Amino acid sequence: MSAKFDPQTIKTAMVSPRWSGLVRLDAGVADVATWDPRLVRHSRVLVPVDVQALYVPAGDTTKFVRLPCALTTPDGQPPEKMPDPLADGVTREPGVYLHWAPPDALLRGTLTQVPDGSRNRLGMPPLPDRWVVLRILAPTNATAPAITGWVLEADTAKVMPLDEWPAASTTTPATGQTVAKDEFTGTVGGAINWTGIYDASVNRFAFHDPLRDVPALAPNGVVDDLATYLVAGWWSDPKLDPLDVADTSHSLSARLAELGWSLMADAEGGDQVNYNRNLISARRATLGLQTQGRYGTVMDTPVPSAANLKIVEAATPAKDYSPLISRFSENAAAVVATEPRWPRSTLLHGVVHGVPVKGPVIIDQRPSAAEVDLALGHHGDDVAAALAAAGIGLTSADDRRAMERLLAAFTGQLLAEIGTPDGVVDAEEHEHNAGFASKPGGPGTVERLRKGAETGPLNVGRAARSEAARVQAASALNHVTATVKFMAGKRTDLYKGTVGDARAALQGFEGTPPVTEPKIEVREVTRPAPRYHFPLEPLLAIRSGKRSLRYVGGGRFSHDAKLACLWPSQISTTAPGVIDGRDYVSMLGNGSIPDEILLLARNAVVRDPYLVPWLAGIESGRRQFDLTLTTKRLSAEAAMRFGANAVYDGTTTAFQPAATQAPQPPSVVARAQVADQLNCAASRYSQAWT
Repeated sequence: MSAKFDPQTIKTAMVSPRWSGLVRLDAGVADVATWDPRLVRHSRVLVPVDVQALYVPAGDTTKFVRLPCALTTPDGQPPEKMPDPLADGVTREPGVYLHWAPPDALLRGTLTQVPDGSRNRLGMPPLPDRWVVLRILAPTNATAPAITGWVLEADTAKVMPLDEWPAASTTTPATGQTVAKDEFTGTVGGAINWTGIYDASVNRFAFHDPLRDVPALAPNGVVDDLATYLVAGWWSDPKLDPLDVADTSHSLSARLAELGWSLMADAEGGDQVNYNRNLISARRATLGLQTQGRYGTVMDTPVPSAANLKIVEAATPAKDYSPLISRFSENAAAVVATEPRWPRSTLLHGVVHGVPVKGPVIIDQRPSAAEVDLALGHHGDDVAAALAAAGIGLTSADDRRAMERLLAAFTGQLLAEIGTPDGVVDAEEHEHNAGFASKPGGPGTVERLRKGAETGPLNVGRAARSEAARVQAASALNHVTATVKFMAGKRTDLYKGTVGDARAALQGFEGTPPVTEPKIEVREVTRPAPRYHFPLEPLLAIRSGKRSLRYVGGGRFSHDAKLACLWPSQISTTAPGVIDGRDYVSMLGNGSIPDEILLLARNAVVRDPYLVPWLAGIESGRRQFDLTLTTKRLSAEAAMRFGANAVYDGTTTAFQPAATQAPQPPSVVARAQVADQLNCAASRYSQAWT
C-alpha cells in the first residue's frame, strides 16, 4: 500500500491553485501546453481496424522486396521506381514494423463522372489524416508501464514524438508527397491496394519503431520482452468525417448501415458523454482553454501555451485558493442542453499484443519457405497444371505438357472428344484462347440504308401490296366527289353519301392511275468495329500462403455481417475490485488528440493477456490480495477475450463444458502470438508478417 498523506498536506493541496486548475481542466500541464482548440471533443464512434506487427531482430538477413508506389518521395521529386520482377530484395533495419488496414467502408467506390484532373475517379471517401501510435512496455520491477507515443500526419507523411506535436509539425521534414486532405483516398497512391503495402503507406498507415530507446526506458529489461502497440486515427477536418452528416439519431443509424457498421446498444450511459464533456469544456473556458464546437467555431482563437497567465496561475501554486473569486461554470447545462447526445465523429483504433522487442522470433506466423510453391502461367489452367504436376511428381516436359492438355480439355468441356481425331486440336485451341481477352472495338463505319429507293417500287410481299393499294387510292381520290341526295322535305335537308357509296365509286373507276413517287426511308446504322484482342498478363499462383482476412471481411464474426463498433463508455478500463487503468495510465501528455485515446490506452494495459502475471503481482501488493486468486481472476478475464492460448479469433472456449486443451499457465500464454491480428497472405504485401 502507498504511504498515507498527512491531513494537513491534503488540506493545503485542496485549496491551492494547482488543485483548482486540475478540477476545472481535467488535464495536466503537458496537455495544456499542447492544447488544440480546433479539435472537436464530442464523443466518437470507435471503429476497429486490423493492426499487424513485423518484428525484425538484430542481425536478421531476411530480404524484403520494396514496393514504393507513387507517394514515397517528398514534393518536387519524381516517384520511386518499382522493382523488377523477381528482384532479390534488401534487408530491413531491426525493429518493429507496424501496418494497419483502414475499414472496408473507406476503400469502396464507384466509377463516376469527376472534374478534369481529379485524383478520385472512384469517388472514395477521404481517409484519416491523423494517427497516434503508442508503444506500451512493462519494465521489470516497475509498477507502471512505459508509454512512448508518436503522431503521424498522413497527408504529409510526417512523424514526430507525441509530446512535441503539434508544435514540431512545422519543423519536421516530410517523408513523402503532400496530398490534399479531401483527396487522401484509397486510390491516391497510384494503385487501388496502395494502403495495403507497407512501403507504399509508411508514415501514413505504417510505422517503423527501431526500439533504440527501450534499454533506457527499461534498464532491467521488459516483462517477457513483449510490447503492446495501440493505433488510433481521426480526421483533422471534421467535415471529412464519414459520420459528420449524421444530425439525428435516425440519420446516425442510417449512415452506419450505409458504411456496414453497427453501433452496439448503449447500456452504459454513452448518450451522456457529450453532456459531461460540454460541462468540462465550459469549465476549461473559464481559464482560457477553448474547445472547438460542432456548430460553433474557435478557429481564430490562438492556441494557448504555458505562457497564458490563467493557465500558469492554475498550474503553479503561487497563491491560496479563494472560493469567493472562483469562476466555476456549474450552470453550463443551460448553454449546452440542446446539443445532440449521439456521436457524430469517428475514431479508428486497433491494438496488437505480444510483439517481441528483444531476442529471436519465437512464433512466426509467416508460412515456411519449404511449404510455399509458386506457379507462373498464361492462365488458370497453366498454373493449376504446374501445381498439380509438382504434387504428383511429374518431372518430364512431356508429362507436364500432357497434364496441361488434360486440364484444358476438362475446363473446356472437351474430355468426351479428347480421343477423336480433332480432340487434341480442339483442346489446344481452347488453351490458346484462354490466354487472350477482348474489348469492344468501339464504333465503326456508319452505313446509310435507303429502304424502297434502290430497285424502284416493290413488287412482291406485304410491302408491295401496301404500296399498290396506296397508289390506287391516291389516283381514285382525284375523281371521287361527294354525292348529294334529295329526300322528301326541304332542300336544306342534305346528307353525304355513305361508305358504301364511296366504295362503289372507287370500284367503278376506269381511268389511268397517276404517277406517284415511291416511299423512301433513310436510316443510318453504326456498325461496331472488330473487337480488340490482347494477351492476358501472366498469372502467379501461390500455394500454402496464409489467407488474409484483413479486407472484405470486417463483419465475419458478427451475426449481422457488420463491423461492430463501440461507444466510448463501453471501453473497459477496469476489472471491478481488482484493477483500475487509471493507476497505470493517468495522462498521455498531449491536449491535441481525442479523449478516447486515453481510454483505449488504459484498456490496452488492463486487458493485455501477456501482462497477467505482472499486473497480478502489482495489484496483490497494492490491495493486499492473495496473489493466486488475483492471477486467476485476471487470467479468466483474458480467457474470455482471447481464449486459453491467448489467440484472438473472434471465438472463445472459456465457457465450453469440456475443454479440449488443458489451460496453460500465464508464462506460457505470454509466449503465444495473437494469431488473428498477425495473419497475412504472402501475396498481398512485400513480406508476410509475423
